[in-house]
Amino acid sequence: MSERDITREGDSYRRLSRFYWVAADGNSARNYADKAIQTLASQRGPELAMAQSTVAQLAMLDNNYDAVVGPSNSAMQLAEEFERPDILSHSLNNLGMSFVCTDPDYGRSLLQRSLDTATEIRSFDNAGRAYTNLAFFELARLNYRQAIDFARQRVQFCRDTDQEGMATYLSGAVAWAQIQLGQYDDAFDQARQTYSLEADMAISNPQAFSSAISILWISMRRGDGPGVEAFEVLQSFIVGMDEMQRLCVYAKVMAERAWLGLEPRERAIEILSDVVAKVNDICHVPFVVLWLHKLDPGCSLPSSNYLLEPVRLQISGRWRETANAWAAKGGSARYARSRVLGSRRLGHDSQRLRTQPA
Repeated sequence: MSERDITREGDSYRRLSRFYWVAADGNSARNYADKAIQTLASQRGPELAMAQSTVAQLAMLDNNYDAVVGPSNSAMQLAEEFERPDILSHSLNNLGMSFVCTDPDYGRSLLQRSLDTATEIRSFDNAGRAYTNLAFFELARLNYRQAIDFARQRVQFCRDTDQEGMATYLSGAVAWAQIQLGQYDDAFDQARQTYSLEADMAISNPQAFSSAISILWISMRRGDGPGVEAFEVLQSFIVGMDEMQRLCVYAKVMAERAWLGLEPRERAIEILSDVVAKVNDICHVPFVVLWLHKLDPGCSLPSSNYLLEPVRLQISGRWRETANAWAAKGGSARYARSRVLGSRRLGHDSQRLRTQPA
């Protein structure tokens, strides 16, 4: 087989990896990404760089951040050698997200460099991805107001550059952050705008997922029922995938349903425990940790040097300090107290709500 044919074969495996990921087949996505690197190992070039960045991306989406650094650095080296700034931007994005807990300032600088590189060459797909991860980076840091401001500013950019999928996902990020601040009415309106636009294709479109799940959370807390359509989206998003970013959301929703008596508590604890057992550091799944501690107070949690302050204080039972720490993240003092104690009223609404972490 000629070198040209080997290169084309390896790049085809990389593309198949992406197709399988979109089709919610995580194992096949990882297998084909690995096969791409194996095939291209002797063909030093941009195709190998993109395959390495794809492996890093899959590890990043699985919260397996230790496995992101090696292939990202290799991809970046090749991208610079072969003058492919688009691949460099893609790799910087993966690498930046991997430092969200352990070195946030460095992680932000890598994401900003990814964005600057993509913008300079007008690579709108990579720019939209960088914008999205910058917003979700702040969500992961519990910086909700910053996440909202960042996402809102970038939604229009994505729409202006035909990145409607990214705009949809960023709109959902706004709703997620608003829920954490106790702004349920605003979050519902924000999520419904996006989810209504995607109603006919939501189950097959993962980019509508964040809005659909926001609606599900709010519906449960208002007592409006389980949000059947949104729950179907959640179930479809999980089928065939053991990817951590999906499992975390599923675990949190199932935990809240158990708290409300909609699911067996034992089943929710099992799901939460599985997630905790799979991550390298529990700092990457803070709300899973909080829910497991809530549903199973006597459980033994792994230690972490990187837990954010509100989470660390809450699992240690320091309630007053916990409420102050949550309030410092941007919510009202009343809502911060209520999320610790367990229930509150929804603004001017008289309905009682469960307000544990989303």
